[in-house]
Amino acid sequence: AGKKQVKFIVNPLKWPKFKTPAVFKQQLIPEASLKKFRSIYADTEPINAVKKLPTVQVRGKTNYDESKRVSKNSAIITSDGIPEGGNVGNAVLGISGLHVSQGYLLIGGLSSMRGPAAIDEPLILVNGAQAALGAGSGIGETSPALSFLNSLNGREIDFIEVLKGTDASNYGVRGGNGVILINMAVNRKDLSRALPAIPVFIARGISDSPTFPEVNTFAKNSASLTPVDKRSTIFWEGGILLKPSETKTFNFYTSSIPANYKATISGVTSRGDVIYKSFTFKSR
Repeated sequence: AGKKQVKFIVNPLKWPKFKTPAVFKQQLIPEASLKKFRSIYADTEPINAVKKLPTVQVRGKTNYDESKRVSKNSAIITSDGIPEGGNVGNAVLGISGLHVSQGYLLIGGLSSMRGPAAIDEPLILVNGAQAALGAGSGIGETSPALSFLNSLNGREIDFIEVLKGTDASNYGVRGGNGVILINMAVNRKDLSRALPAIPVFIARGISDSPTFPEVNTFAKNSASLTPVDKRSTIFWEGGILLKPSETKTFNFYTSSIPANYKATISGVTSRGDVIYKSFTFKSR
């Protein structure tokens, strides 16, 4: 067979040429760079080259009477930990280990195979005296302990201490389920501490309007129809809310016997100003 000759022609490659600046051709000195880095960041200096600062102790400021605290390992809730307008029971449930099981307040788990009951709830002491717990009084509430806690006013509490384990066992058999120590404040907390810019007034009490019988004395000339009127108060209305420039008219019956009456108007404006006005009138 014949042989065929093949000839390969290779085209020359033309690569682009670049000129590198002289500054990039200098060799880096790692030790010099590290020294410069250490001069900027002092915390990278060797330990023996850094001057140590004296030890500083930070102590938290307590806002309760710490001398009444029973254990250093207990959980503490101060009056600041109780939300404004919130109940004490919800604040106590925020402590680790406390929970509600089948309506009862428990610390940890059950100690028997039966379901939870009021006897399994923690012992509650108020200023060192055992609290008298009744039945749960709230809607859908069966826990005597939660019912008692929710009846307390958070403003009147200095702090609450919750004891568990060996600390609680010092209070006897009932302490085995945990102990809640409630320390009441000597002076009631300032109502305006959280609202310094809002005028604050303290009312003596709030009451629903009682029902007063209305006596019709139109038949004054008929002895058989004239009732015996022994009312000390002939009219009272306590749930009135007026808009600006609004007026209100009241109708009521006076006694059949001419007499002098005293009327008192009291209330509070939207700015917190107290209104009080008293005057007398005579019926004929």
